[in-house]
Amino acid sequence: MKKLYSDTFRWLAIGLLVTFIAGIAIASSKSAMMALISNPLGLYLPIIVQFGICIALSAFIRKLSYGGAVGLFLGYSLITGIDIAFLLYVFELSSVIMIFFVTAFVFGLIAFLGKFLDVDITKLGTILFVALIGVILVPIINMLFIHSDNLSILVSCIAIVIFLGYIIYDLKVVEPLSREVGEEKAAIYCAFQLYLDFINIFIRLLELFGKRRD
Repeated sequence: MKKLYSDTFRWLAIGLLVTFIAGIAIASSKSAMMALISNPLGLYLPIIVQFGICIALSAFIRKLSYGGAVGLFLGYSLITGIDIAFLLYVFELSSVIMIFFVTAFVFGLIAFLGKFLDVDITKLGTILFVALIGVILVPIINMLFIHSDNLSILVSCIAIVIFLGYIIYDLKVVEPLSREVGEEKAAIYCAFQLYLDFINIFIRLLELFGKRRD
């Protein structure tokens, strides 16, 4: 099982590397950034594709080939580079780097502690899913009716806690899933889930503590 976990974290590192290299490359090109900002598809199309990949990996991981799972994961990582490019456009580079390392430290600490926790993953998964739905819906309600900055901050804090909980949940799922789909695909799938946890925590922390460009 050591190889299973090492493969999972290796793929996680590869996905993050692809994302940030793509993000830095896009942000470094003024013409690329202007094209994304001026074209509504530059914002909405990546979100649609990301959503589709999430559904495909989650719903069809048992049917996908190993190569297909790898391709979807790396494709998602590459497209998320667009999100990182936008963040690099809005926030100072030093702030992005600092928040990245803070996220990595918190992520590593929770992942380490989570391995020693004995939890009912079925119950934990249900609680986290219900809480996540709330975190998705409340900002929409806030944007349409309430317009409260304090509520936005509260939702971001709650979201961080939820995704910290998902780190533990996703690590607990690795071994049972490997018995169903094999270690290689289980490593890819769980790396993808942990990748989502990391990126969401990173973005929320950046929104809360990042220094915006003047």
